[in-house]
Amino acid sequence: MTPAPTPDLDLAERFLARLAAETGDAPGVTRDAYGAGEQRAHAIAAEMAAAAGLLVSRDFAGNLYAAAPGGAGPALVSGSHLDSVRHGGNYDGAAGFAAALAVAAGIARGGAKPGRPFVAMATRAEETVWFPVSFCGARAALGRLPAPALDLPRSDTGQTLAAHMQSCGADPEAIRVGRAHLDP
Repeated sequence: MTPAPTPDLDLAERFLARLAAETGDAPGVTRDAYGAGEQRAHAIAAEMAAAAGLLVSRDFAGNLYAAAPGGAGPALVSGSHLDSVRHGGNYDGAAGFAAALAVAAGIARGGAKPGRPFVAMATRAEETVWFPVSFCGARAALGRLPAPALDLPRSDTGQTLAAHMQSCGADPEAIRVGRAHLDP
């Protein structure tokens, strides 16, 4: 029997510290959904996940996946969002991804071969302060974000969700046609 992996808590701590340093906006952090702050957070997450030996990928909505090796079958997916409200708390959302990243890195580092893959997921645009719709990234990944949501304006720029997604390299047309990346 393979021993359980030891989560890389140092990685989680370094990830959260770097997020605070690079997305800080006193008295907290600002990681605007489908904007510069959230984009920076996702870049940090991808860089640190790859350095930890995880396979990094993105879906059409811009959600980030950091996969540890594992057996066959459906993956176990865990994580959270990386956007924040204006001047929000650094750990809101990001702590959930940091915990999943620590587990995935522990699996990769320890050479454990779980029965199925483990994936740390960082979703996009959960906070409704930016767009008047909740859980944009998670719902898009499951094929559950309604197409009309793409035409909603962001509160600070007035540009649509689709326009912001495109500026971040995402493909809103995949959402418009109801494509899913994850099978619930």
